Amino acid sequence: MMLMTKKLKLNPNVSYVLGLYQCSPDKEVGIVTQSEDLVQKFTKLLIDEFGVAPNKILLSEDGKETKVMTYNSSLKKLLNGALERKLKIFKWKNAYSGNYVAGLFDSNGGADSQGLYIRGLVESDEMLLERLGIHTFKKGGKSYFLNQGALVSFIMEYSLRF
Repeated sequence: MMLMTKKLKLNPNVSYVLGLYQCSPDKEVGIVTQSEDLVQKFTKLLIDEFGVAPNKILLSEDGKETKVMTYNSSLKKLLNGALERKLKIFKWKNAYSGNYVAGLFDSNGGADSQGLYIRGLVESDEMLLERLGIHTFKKGGKSYFLNQGALVSFIMEYSLRF
């Protein structure tokens, strides 16, 4: 298993998983989604990037939603460590930060009459986006984008939703 290192070896795929993990239910390594593409991508990344055995990935369906979870304390510790450093890691507009933001959007993003948003965006992610030139405003539990074009062009090639 690849998880024996003290620090997470970052690449764009790992950055995407970090974005998903930031939005994960109960801060476990997992997703809840209606997107079959996201289920497949997340499962593949767990296996390919982190060496998670396929039998350690739990899938359950509830109506239209699929929940994909893996309970791995070593992986969780590595992801938490990387998230503590995210403002340093994702300070440039590149494939790493683009994939991280795409993970946030693919997990908790959407669109309504107000525009594009991410539900439950934490303050450090709002700051990260601001530093990258992507401006948000909060309304209820959603953070909307003032310059939606900047968001779309930044994550378009990494997100499953565009």
